[in-house]
Amino acid sequence: MGEQSKLFVRDATGLVRSMTTVDAFMINLGILNFLVGVPLAFTTALFLFPGLNVPVAFLLGFFASVPFALIYIQMGASMPRSGGDYAWVSRTLHPALGFMTSFSLYFISFYCCMSAISYTFSTFFLSSSFAVLAAFTGNHTLASLSTLTGEPVVGFSIAVALLALMAIISASGIQILRYTFYILTILFLAGSFTIMGVLATTSHAAYIADFNTYSSGLGSTFQGVIDAATKAGWSPVNNPLSAVAALPVTLISYGGFTYASYAAGEIRHADKALNRSIFGALILGLALWAGTGFLLFSTVGSTWMNAAAYLANAAPAANPLTVSPDIIMGIGVIVVSNPFLWWTIIIGFVAAYLIFMPSYFQVLTRAIFAWSFDRMAPSWLSDVNTKTHTPIKAIIVTFFIAVAFCAVWAFGTLATTYINSTIAWTAIFLIPSIAAMVFPFRKKELFNNAPDITKKKIVGVPVVSLAGASLFVLLMIAIVYGYLTPAFSGPTTLPAILVSCSFFVLGLVVFYAVRAYRKSQGIDMDRIYREIPPE
Repeated sequence: MGEQSKLFVRDATGLVRSMTTVDAFMINLGILNFLVGVPLAFTTALFLFPGLNVPVAFLLGFFASVPFALIYIQMGASMPRSGGDYAWVSRTLHPALGFMTSFSLYFISFYCCMSAISYTFSTFFLSSSFAVLAAFTGNHTLASLSTLTGEPVVGFSIAVALLALMAIISASGIQILRYTFYILTILFLAGSFTIMGVLATTSHAAYIADFNTYSSGLGSTFQGVIDAATKAGWSPVNNPLSAVAALPVTLISYGGFTYASYAAGEIRHADKALNRSIFGALILGLALWAGTGFLLFSTVGSTWMNAAAYLANAAPAANPLTVSPDIIMGIGVIVVSNPFLWWTIIIGFVAAYLIFMPSYFQVLTRAIFAWSFDRMAPSWLSDVNTKTHTPIKAIIVTFFIAVAFCAVWAFGTLATTYINSTIAWTAIFLIPSIAAMVFPFRKKELFNNAPDITKKKIVGVPVVSLAGASLFVLLMIAIVYGYLTPAFSGPTTLPAILVSCSFFVLGLVVFYAVRAYRKSQGIDMDRIYREIPPE
């Protein structure tokens, strides 16, 4: 052990395996996050894939996500350490590839996830909710609040306050963090299932009547939206193959359900806990995505949903509605007269946005903790508070980087003009899929000594290798589709692609710079990466 301490920062991480299967499940579910993702699924996807059958599309997306699940369960079980795929990619393929992947995930996650959701909590969710409620009630104060919460300064200020609160909670130890997750998860699921219940108990005819009751505030009748879309060039399409074509969208919609693996160094019985928490989140995600999609199609109707999606994306100037045709408006016409249901759903959305932040604090802080422990980052980033057993310094650094990215969203054009986060995020997981493919052959001893779940085979071929190959193909399809479809992925201009690639290049530059610096100190980084980090 003394010899090992000369390699790593110390003999043991100082982290405690105090997370349960339920804790891991809540992290996974908090990042998969059905309610935050519904605009992509029920508006953008309907526009990109005319004639899309949403329930079928998400069923296919579920099956496409299974290789993702298998890789992070099996590889996480073989090396249950902080940093997730950083640990096993760096030990299976090459240290530079492991760090490059983790470095890219760290910064892309700020841009497209943690900071984006923190900022849009006010500028999209609060602003849209006040606008919808103002349209229903004719209350000018609510309309003013909609305008106010849509302002960049207000959105940034609220984001910083929420990030600070969640950083404090994340640093306070497992008990406070666990209670926070329990409360937010219960509220989030209560809102989600209330939406499904309301849709299930409302007929299509009743929905049209409810919609038309508020037509004066909304700016158009139910049929008026369809007529406006038709006049703007839309026509109904029935294309069963759209569900297959939509795989890149549905795959990304399920994204994040494996992320508890990045905190695997703190999860009890990691092999069993990762299996249950990852598949548990994925299965619940299927129920929420496909179930809500089916009920929306039945209650609201596919014709109206497709017409509204077309207006929102292709002809916003022709949209007769005074508010965005999103799910808050769609459900609001049914429940606005019932304060209990309205607030259950709205609080569910609030909880969905908030749970993103502590979930990502668990993921991102453990990434830089793992770098530090391998001496790829300053040693103080792996300091652990002896009372709370949390890496408080890593949490503080993560907080300030999140704030910086919020400022990018609020006060610049970089976020929307010069980064294609969808392609970058998808490309990140190509390397882990390759590592999973070759793991049983490059690390035979480690594979043979791994838990049984890692050693599963089909006709003599390791399941982890088959899952890696399948995921690689799916990700390549998603990358090509993302490049060909800027409306889905973001800008695909040369500057945008270069900026997106810069995260990967910078990761390699940092790795080799630190490696050279450590060599000058007499530290052999290659030897460090030949060892599995201690617990």
